[in-house]
Amino acid sequence: MGVVEVVEPLGREDLVGVNVGDVEMRVLVDKTRRVRVGDNINLTVDTAKIQLFDPETEQSLLWA
Repeated sequence: MGVVEVVEPLGREDLVGVNVGDVEMRVLVDKTRRVRVGDNINLTVDTAKIQLFDPETEQSLLWA
């Protein structure tokens, strides 16, 4: 479970910043879910669509 820190509307989806313990994640959420800052949400990861980035260089770890 994570806490929503930021919601950035992108049209059909929202880019949501979620803190899970000490880990900060950015996830795409269907706009119809109506996620709001401060919400506690459960996350399910689709490993076929995951993207990982180096926090210092911001470069993709999957396309290096």
